[in-house]
Amino acid sequence: MASDKAVGENPVANDQDKSSLVIVLGGDLGLGGSRQPVSSKGGYRHGKLLPWKSLTSGIEPILAGDINFANLETVVTNQRKLAPVDKTFTFQMHANGARHLVNAGFNVFSTANNHSRDYGAVGMRETLRHLKALQGDGLLAYPGLGAGRDQAIAPSLLTVKGSKIAISALGIGGVPPGRANRRIGQPSYHSKADFNDTIAALASAEANYKILSAHYGRELSLRPSTSAVSKLRDQTVKEQDIDLVVGHHTHVAGGIQRVGRKLILYGLGNLLHLGMQDMGKFNHCRDFGLIVRLHLQSGKDKRLRAAAIEAIPLTRMHAQAEPQSKAASEKRIGVLNGLAAELDDEISGALGVRFKANDKGHGVYCFGDETGQQHPMCSNSGEALRDVSAVKCGRLSKSVLARSSRNRSKRGRRKTAGAQYSQGSSGFAQSFFKSVYGN
Repeated sequence: MASDKAVGENPVANDQDKSSLVIVLGGDLGLGGSRQPVSSKGGYRHGKLLPWKSLTSGIEPILAGDINFANLETVVTNQRKLAPVDKTFTFQMHANGARHLVNAGFNVFSTANNHSRDYGAVGMRETLRHLKALQGDGLLAYPGLGAGRDQAIAPSLLTVKGSKIAISALGIGGVPPGRANRRIGQPSYHSKADFNDTIAALASAEANYKILSAHYGRELSLRPSTSAVSKLRDQTVKEQDIDLVVGHHTHVAGGIQRVGRKLILYGLGNLLHLGMQDMGKFNHCRDFGLIVRLHLQSGKDKRLRAAAIEAIPLTRMHAQAEPQSKAASEKRIGVLNGLAAELDDEISGALGVRFKANDKGHGVYCFGDETGQQHPMCSNSGEALRDVSAVKCGRLSKSVLARSSRNRSKRGRRKTAGAQYSQGSSGFAQSFFKSVYGN
């Protein structure tokens, strides 16, 4: 959905030059477990009501950007008797939950994902209605869903501290079949026409910075497929000159790649979602979510470019997300550095981003400006930064693969389980959905 709303000054960012802008980026977000009822007072997980404030208190201090983004992977509704579609896991959240998220600091949501249609076309219309009602109260944009394909594909346009920002979103499995397609639209990552039209519309937008949100990939996979790299790095960033790609859906954090000053975040993992498993059951390679704080600077041509990146690993994303401890955080930054080595590509000129660690164990990476001077976080005036050794992460263990194989065999005999990913997701994703959802 488009918005031409101008953003007021962020109190936290008032000490920065007006040529700078901070974008905070998080992954999958939803304040309600699977098949749980909605309540105006909080979200349910396994039948237990958790007050809104208790859920977000751990991440609210991080939400100090001019834009605070997340993938809203749930239906938003006050209706208590909506019928879910025929799939194993369905998510809904009371509109008070969406209002709480906006009050907590979130001001841009992607609505393009495989849970936007969990309660059919009615649920999608409910989501649009409630998010539209929040536009005058802090919500700036919610790209990905629209009243028809053209509106869903059109980028959201907003003005932040004098700079024009364009944001588009692609999802998977979110559009109901038949006539409903003409009433409610969501562009599909897997549709060649949707993908091409979405990034073309974004590329042609008159903006100082252009962002693509992409719900894509194989669940629990740390590494993008060759096809994903071709679409997100080569077609989107290099050919269409998009500045930032924000990936989510895999439920695990992936590496970060740069092409000049342009960035591809291949996966941010879970941000805060009551319908997800406690990822702590996995090892350090897959047990964390990621918040990225991206610092932008305006150049002489008025285009915004990346100046510095902060990477903040999260824990307890299934209940009360919060930053990892210093030691744990630094180890997860090592995981990102290990993945970065696999993202170097001499032919395309792409490089994997390798972070240093600050005093909190968070990752820090800085670019030089037009004069060669680095962002204050990395210059001599900033705090001392430490090198972080790369941590190597392998493929999924044989025990997990065996369990997924058994689940896949069972789904062959159960129609409802297969329906979870009937709208365009990969076979690999079908293999692992029981490992990442919490109900």
